[in-house]
Amino acid sequence: MKFSFIVFLAFFIPALTSAQIDREFWFAVPEASANHGDDPIYLRISAFDKAAKVIVDVPALSTFKPINITVKANEFETVNLTSFKGILECITPNTIKKNGLRIRSNQVVSVYYEIDNNLNRDIFSLKGRSALGKEFYTPFQNVYNNGTFVALIYSSIDVVATEDNTAITVNPTKELYGSALQTRKIILDKGETYSFRASSAQASNHLTGTEILSNKPIAVTIKDDSVDPIGTCKDMVGDQLVPTNILGTEYVVRKGQLTFADEYFFVLAVKDGTKIETNGAGSYTLNKGQSASIIMKNDEYFVEASEPVYVFHLSGFGCETGGAIIPPLKCTGANSVSFARSSNESLYINLVVPKGKESYFKFNGNTGVINASDFNNISGTNDWVSGQLEITNGTLASGNVAVISNDSARFQLGVINGGASTGAKYGYFSPFRPFTP
Repeated sequence: MKFSFIVFLAFFIPALTSAQIDREFWFAVPEASANHGDDPIYLRISAFDKAAKVIVDVPALSTFKPINITVKANEFETVNLTSFKGILECITPNTIKKNGLRIRSNQVVSVYYEIDNNLNRDIFSLKGRSALGKEFYTPFQNVYNNGTFVALIYSSIDVVATEDNTAITVNPTKELYGSALQTRKIILDKGETYSFRASSAQASNHLTGTEILSNKPIAVTIKDDSVDPIGTCKDMVGDQLVPTNILGTEYVVRKGQLTFADEYFFVLAVKDGTKIETNGAGSYTLNKGQSASIIMKNDEYFVEASEPVYVFHLSGFGCETGGAIIPPLKCTGANSVSFARSSNESLYINLVVPKGKESYFKFNGNTGVINASDFNNISGTNDWVSGQLEITNGTLASGNVAVISNDSARFQLGVINGGASTGAKYGYFSPFRPFTP
């Protein structure tokens, strides 16, 4: 398999992306606290080698006028959704809302949802059909509380139905806001959403390991608003999940740039008796819904499990946090990734590549920028190596495009960008499974 994609983030000039590509995307839009920072909000939509006609709509809400745009081949469009924030956000817990967001295209495209307030930033990679499923468990960080402002700020699970008469059963691991610790059952029609909110802002009350079952495909968003690692930095953490049927058993987690707070990754089991080995961080046996919280003292970790698991990484820049689910190693990655830089803020890339292929990288067609010496062996595996590079403004000036390629192997790329006072955006951009148009 050979993949060639282009990535964008809000801190980049938007370009084509290497997250999930598809023709249809569903998303339950998470609420970000207005007391901290919740706008602007955007969709970033990119086309590939064919121009795409795209419709953005809210199928369950007849009063929402669909947004029609054309994205030129190999270009992007930004849809500013800020004026629709009050409609789209899953603000009210325990209430059926008709605000599920849908993006459709006549050609394959890639889509991100972005909260771009410099006090409370993150991106949510919309994963197309890879986001849809009938069984999910929710990985959350459970070491840092949510920050407090005028009103309490929470973490939440937001779901959207893609078909009428969707029966959803939620088995929470902690008490939900407004209800006791008990199974919740709801029925949603196409495009309807429901928000399950944590009962408090305490990390110990996050809904880690909550089981979500449905009789028809749904999409699930996890949000951890204004995560506060040291008492002075508060930043959004979140992602769109994938269902359990496309999880893997091998992962590499590369430490980011949280220099004033500890980084963690969280391994969540979906089957009883799952045995997990991590280099330098011990061995674990977990039952379904249980999570291991692993502080990152080493630069990289190899995770190997006896059964499929979620791996969620809390990273960021300085003390500003971001979060992403990590793609499994097998049948993921890209041969070519491109991005354009629009910010002078610090920019780091994490690379994971099969061992022996680290000398084949090119940066804008040139060798010598990414070198084999930039990569480290990973204890616990002889198959993979990882490296982290700072991309300076001298190497890539603001407003210029970079193409990172490796014709010899697929690789995974993660990006960490930001500043201590402007928030962090963090994401991995490898597909979670091979794409079939």
